[in-house]
Amino acid sequence: DNNSQTNQNYTTKTVQNNNPYIDNGSFLPYPNYCFTNMVCGANFIDNDSDNGTICIEIIIGLYLNDSECWNVTNGTYKSIITNNTDTIRKNKNATCRIWGWDIYNVSTSVNYTNWSIIQNTVPVITTNLIDINISINDSWYYDYNVSDCDIDVGIDSPNWTDNTTLFNITQEYGIINFTSNGSDEGNYTINITISDNESFDWDSFIFRILPTTTTTTTTTTTTTTTLFDISTYDTEFDISQEEDSFVNALNEKMDGLDSIMFPLNLVMLVMYFMTILKGAL
Repeated sequence: DNNSQTNQNYTTKTVQNNNPYIDNGSFLPYPNYCFTNMVCGANFIDNDSDNGTICIEIIIGLYLNDSECWNVTNGTYKSIITNNTDTIRKNKNATCRIWGWDIYNVSTSVNYTNWSIIQNTVPVITTNLIDINISINDSWYYDYNVSDCDIDVGIDSPNWTDNTTLFNITQEYGIINFTSNGSDEGNYTINITISDNESFDWDSFIFRILPTTTTTTTTTTTTTTTLFDISTYDTEFDISQEEDSFVNALNEKMDGLDSIMFPLNLVMLVMYFMTILKGAL
């Protein structure tokens, strides 16, 4: 018997898995400053459209600030935000790390890492002045304020300075306490500077010290002079007197009167005597 035997050749192929990768990784904002929330995120990409896992963590300095993992599908975006801004301090390293894998490639992870140094916050004066006017011997008090989170938490120390010999602003608190004297009169351009030893801000204003205003009070006294007092002529005359005696009496009463007022006073006197004569008759 002729036995026939067919040999069949089989070709075996193993389909390779495509590793997932992290796309569009970001760590914002940059640059970053104290107490500012930071966001770390990225897309999970798998060209096989496999499901997978993505994990994200944020490290501030040497300590883990936040971390989380998710089961995701191809193209999913995930992110986390810092959960404790108190740890975000000047000169610390901030690190964003992202990694992931698909269901067929558990042993191999892909990574994205980004980091930044938290920057110095620039001090900003929040109580600026324009013009100040005071008088000699007056007192003036002012308290400057500054916004700087590095100063607030004690990382930086404030350094207030001025450009004048009139007063000295307190270095730590920015307080001006000044009393003027007679030699201070004039106009001054005052510059105030706040520094945290890395950055600074400044304020400028006009300071006027004015002479003291003196108020003069004038008192006017009015004196009333009576030119002719009819009461002084309440003298009864004897109508039996001779004409000469009457005239002489009249002349005595008119002696010394102002010549300008004489006609008027004469008329008044004649009227007075006519009243007396009429009553006598």
